[in-house]
Amino acid sequence: VKGRLENGSDITSETPYTLHIAPTDDTICSVDNLTIKALKSGSTAITASIDGLRTVDTLTADTINVSVEDNIYSFTLSDSSIELQQGATKTVTATVIKNGKAISSPVVTWSSDDETIATVNNNGLISALKQGSTVIRANYTDDDGEAHTAQITLIVSIKNVYTIALDPTNIILHKDDTKVLNAVVEKNGVAITSPSISWTSSAGTIVSVQNGTIKALKTGKVTIT
Repeated sequence: VKGRLENGSDITSETPYTLHIAPTDDTICSVDNLTIKALKSGSTAITASIDGLRTVDTLTADTINVSVEDNIYSFTLSDSSIELQQGATKTVTATVIKNGKAISSPVVTWSSDDETIATVNNNGLISALKQGSTVIRANYTDDDGEAHTAQITLIVSIKNVYTIALDPTNIILHKDDTKVLNAVVEKNGVAITSPSISWTSSAGTIVSVQNGTIKALKTGKVTIT
Protein backbone atom coordinates (compact mmCIF):
# COMPACT_ATOMS: atom_id res chain seq x y z
CA VAL A 1 0.00 0.00 0.00
CA LYS A 2 1.35 3.45 -0.91
CA GLY A 3 0.31 7.04 -0.19
CA ARG A 4 0.65 9.46 -3.06
CA LEU A 5 0.36 13.24 -3.31
CA GLU A 6 -1.79 14.87 -5.95
CA ASN A 7 1.35 15.83 -7.88
CA GLY A 8 2.09 12.12 -8.31
CA SER A 9 4.96 11.82 -5.79
CA ASP A 10 4.90 9.12 -3.11
CA ILE A 11 4.64 10.02 0.55
CA THR A 12 7.89 9.01 2.26
CA SER A 13 9.62 9.66 5.57
CA GLU A 14 11.08 12.80 4.02
CA THR A 15 7.67 14.19 2.99
CA PRO A 16 6.24 16.80 5.44
CA TYR A 17 3.08 14.75 5.77
CA THR A 18 2.19 11.71 7.86
CA LEU A 19 0.24 8.91 6.19
CA HIS A 20 -2.11 6.82 8.33
CA ILE A 21 -3.52 3.58 6.96
CA ALA A 22 -5.85 1.49 9.11
CA PRO A 23 -8.46 -1.21 8.57
CA THR A 24 -12.02 -0.76 9.75
CA ASP A 25 -11.83 -4.18 11.42
CA ASP A 26 -8.32 -4.92 12.65
CA THR A 27 -9.27 -8.49 13.58
CA ILE A 28 -9.53 -9.36 9.88
CA CYS A 29 -6.30 -7.76 8.73
CA SER A 30 -3.58 -5.47 9.99
CA VAL A 31 -1.42 -2.84 8.29
CA ASP A 32 2.17 -2.38 9.37
CA ASN A 33 4.71 -0.26 7.49
CA LEU A 34 2.33 -0.16 4.49
CA THR A 35 2.09 -3.97 4.45
CA ILE A 36 -1.28 -5.70 4.80
CA LYS A 37 -1.43 -8.98 6.71
CA ALA A 38 -4.49 -11.25 6.59
CA LEU A 39 -5.53 -12.47 10.06
CA LYS A 40 -8.83 -14.30 9.62
CA SER A 41 -11.62 -14.74 7.10
CA GLY A 42 -13.97 -11.83 6.52
CA SER A 43 -14.22 -8.47 4.77
CA THR A 44 -13.13 -5.02 5.83
CA ALA A 45 -12.09 -1.66 4.40
CA ILE A 46 -8.69 -0.02 4.68
CA THR A 47 -8.76 3.79 4.74
CA ALA A 48 -5.89 6.24 4.33
CA SER A 49 -5.60 9.63 6.03
CA ILE A 50 -2.89 12.29 6.11
CA ASP A 51 -1.65 14.51 8.94
CA GLY A 52 0.21 17.82 8.31
CA LEU A 53 -2.02 19.21 5.58
CA ARG A 54 -2.03 22.99 5.19
CA THR A 55 -5.29 24.88 4.99
CA VAL A 56 -4.77 25.38 1.27
CA ASP A 57 -4.26 21.64 0.74
CA THR A 58 -7.03 19.34 -0.27
CA LEU A 59 -7.28 15.62 0.58
CA THR A 60 -8.44 12.92 -1.75
CA ALA A 61 -9.11 9.91 0.47
CA ASP A 62 -8.87 6.38 -0.84
CA THR A 63 -10.36 3.18 0.47
CA ILE A 64 -9.44 -0.43 -0.28
CA ASN A 65 -11.91 -3.23 0.30
CA VAL A 66 -10.17 -6.36 1.52
CA SER A 67 -11.63 -9.87 1.59
CA VAL A 68 -9.80 -12.62 3.46
CA GLU A 69 -10.65 -16.25 2.70
CA ASP A 70 -9.95 -19.28 4.86
CA ASN A 71 -7.02 -21.50 3.88
CA ILE A 72 -8.20 -24.77 2.35
CA TYR A 73 -6.26 -27.87 3.37
CA SER A 74 -6.44 -31.51 2.37
CA PHE A 75 -4.55 -34.28 4.20
CA THR A 76 -4.28 -37.73 2.64
CA LEU A 77 -2.18 -40.88 2.97
CA SER A 78 -0.74 -43.03 0.20
CA ASP A 79 -2.71 -46.09 1.45
CA SER A 80 -6.07 -46.59 3.10
CA SER A 81 -5.53 -50.23 4.09
CA ILE A 82 -2.49 -52.50 4.18
CA GLU A 83 -1.85 -56.19 4.77
CA LEU A 84 1.65 -57.18 5.85
CA GLN A 85 3.22 -60.44 6.87
CA GLN A 86 4.76 -60.67 10.29
CA GLY A 87 8.26 -59.17 10.18
CA ALA A 88 7.61 -57.06 7.07
CA THR A 89 7.88 -53.27 6.81
CA LYS A 90 6.26 -50.61 4.63
CA THR A 91 6.57 -46.82 4.40
CA VAL A 92 3.40 -44.74 4.11
CA THR A 93 3.58 -41.17 2.81
CA ALA A 94 1.41 -38.22 3.84
CA THR A 95 0.41 -35.42 1.45
CA VAL A 96 -0.74 -31.98 2.61
CA ILE A 97 -2.32 -29.59 0.09
CA LYS A 98 -2.79 -25.92 1.06
CA ASN A 99 -4.89 -23.81 -1.29
CA GLY A 100 -4.15 -26.20 -4.15
CA LYS A 101 -0.39 -26.41 -3.59
CA ALA A 102 1.48 -29.28 -1.95
CA ILE A 103 3.42 -28.44 1.20
CA SER A 104 7.01 -29.65 1.11
CA SER A 105 8.05 -31.87 4.06
CA PRO A 106 4.98 -31.36 6.27
CA VAL A 107 5.43 -32.16 9.96
CA VAL A 108 3.28 -35.24 10.58
CA THR A 109 3.00 -37.26 13.79
CA TRP A 110 2.32 -40.99 13.52
CA SER A 111 0.88 -43.50 15.98
CA SER A 112 -0.35 -47.09 16.17
CA ASP A 113 -3.42 -48.04 18.16
CA ASP A 114 -1.73 -51.31 19.17
CA GLU A 115 2.06 -51.23 19.20
CA THR A 116 2.25 -54.93 20.07
CA ILE A 117 0.92 -55.67 16.58
CA ALA A 118 2.69 -52.94 14.60
CA THR A 119 4.75 -49.82 15.23
CA VAL A 120 5.27 -46.74 13.07
CA ASN A 121 8.14 -44.25 13.26
CA ASN A 122 8.27 -40.51 12.55
CA ASN A 123 8.87 -41.16 8.85
CA GLY A 124 5.75 -43.32 8.40
CA LEU A 125 7.69 -46.62 8.39
CA ILE A 126 5.39 -49.40 9.62
CA SER A 127 6.86 -52.55 11.16
CA ALA A 128 4.58 -55.60 11.46
CA LEU A 129 5.29 -57.42 14.74
CA LYS A 130 2.66 -60.10 15.23
CA GLN A 131 -0.61 -61.41 13.83
CA GLY A 132 -3.63 -59.15 14.32
CA SER A 133 -5.09 -55.86 13.17
CA THR A 134 -4.59 -52.27 14.24
CA VAL A 135 -5.06 -48.72 13.01
CA ILE A 136 -2.16 -46.50 11.98
CA ARG A 137 -2.97 -42.81 12.50
CA ALA A 138 -1.34 -39.68 11.06
CA ASN A 139 -1.92 -36.19 12.46
CA TYR A 140 -1.11 -32.79 10.99
CA THR A 141 -1.74 -29.33 12.47
CA ASP A 142 -2.06 -26.59 9.85
CA ASP A 143 -0.88 -22.98 10.02
CA ASP A 144 -4.29 -21.94 11.35
CA GLY A 145 -3.99 -24.35 14.29
CA GLU A 146 -6.56 -26.79 12.95
CA ALA A 147 -5.81 -30.51 13.35
CA HIS A 148 -6.20 -32.98 10.48
CA THR A 149 -6.25 -36.76 10.93
CA ALA A 150 -5.98 -39.65 8.48
CA GLN A 151 -5.78 -43.36 9.21
CA ILE A 152 -4.90 -46.74 7.74
CA THR A 153 -6.36 -50.11 8.66
CA LEU A 154 -3.48 -52.58 9.00
CA ILE A 155 -3.76 -56.36 9.05
CA VAL A 156 -0.73 -58.40 10.04
CA SER A 157 -0.75 -62.04 8.98
CA ILE A 158 1.63 -64.66 10.28
CA LYS A 159 4.50 -65.77 8.09
CA ASN A 160 3.61 -69.24 6.85
CA VAL A 161 6.11 -71.93 7.83
CA TYR A 162 6.20 -75.14 5.80
CA THR A 163 8.01 -78.38 6.69
CA ILE A 164 8.35 -81.64 4.80
CA ALA A 165 9.60 -84.89 6.29
CA LEU A 166 10.17 -88.33 4.71
CA ASP A 167 9.66 -91.68 6.39
CA PRO A 168 11.89 -93.64 6.38
CA THR A 169 15.03 -91.56 5.92
CA ASN A 170 17.48 -94.42 5.20
CA ILE A 171 16.65 -97.52 3.11
CA ILE A 172 18.55 -100.57 1.90
CA LEU A 173 17.06 -102.30 -1.13
CA HIS A 174 18.00 -105.21 -3.32
CA LYS A 175 17.79 -105.10 -7.08
CA ASP A 176 14.19 -104.91 -8.31
CA ASP A 177 12.88 -104.14 -4.79
CA THR A 178 10.30 -101.35 -4.49
CA LYS A 179 9.36 -99.16 -1.57
CA VAL A 180 6.67 -96.51 -1.04
CA LEU A 181 7.93 -93.42 0.72
CA ASN A 182 5.67 -91.39 2.98
CA ALA A 183 6.04 -87.60 2.84
CA VAL A 184 4.43 -85.47 5.56
CA VAL A 185 3.92 -81.79 4.72
CA GLU A 186 2.94 -79.36 7.46
CA LYS A 187 1.87 -75.70 7.25
CA ASN A 188 2.32 -73.80 10.49
CA GLY A 189 2.44 -77.12 12.36
CA VAL A 190 -0.72 -78.55 10.76
CA ALA A 191 -0.49 -81.46 8.31
CA ILE A 192 -1.69 -80.79 4.76
CA THR A 193 -4.01 -83.42 3.30
CA SER A 194 -2.96 -84.85 -0.09
CA PRO A 195 -0.15 -82.39 -0.79
CA SER A 196 1.21 -82.12 -4.33
CA ILE A 197 4.82 -83.38 -4.19
CA SER A 198 7.52 -83.61 -6.83
CA TRP A 199 10.08 -86.42 -6.49
CA THR A 200 13.60 -86.71 -7.91
CA SER A 201 16.41 -89.25 -7.76
CA SER A 202 20.06 -88.19 -7.81
CA ALA A 203 20.81 -91.20 -10.04
CA GLY A 204 17.81 -92.47 -11.91
CA THR A 205 19.76 -95.40 -13.43
CA ILE A 206 20.36 -96.81 -9.92
CA VAL A 207 17.03 -96.07 -8.24
CA SER A 208 13.97 -94.64 -9.97
CA VAL A 209 11.16 -92.77 -8.20
CA GLN A 210 7.61 -92.09 -9.34
CA ASN A 211 4.83 -90.66 -7.16
CA GLY A 212 6.82 -91.59 -4.06
CA THR A 213 7.47 -95.22 -5.10
CA ILE A 214 11.16 -96.08 -5.51
CA LYS A 215 12.59 -99.04 -7.39
CA ALA A 216 16.12 -100.44 -7.12
CA LEU A 217 17.61 -100.94 -10.61
CA LYS A 218 21.26 -101.75 -9.91
CA THR A 219 23.91 -101.54 -7.19
CA GLY A 220 24.72 -98.06 -5.98
CA LYS A 221 23.78 -95.24 -3.64
CA VAL A 222 21.35 -92.40 -4.38
CA THR A 223 19.52 -89.56 -2.69
CA ILE A 224 15.77 -89.26 -3.11
CA THR A 225 14.47 -85.71 -2.80
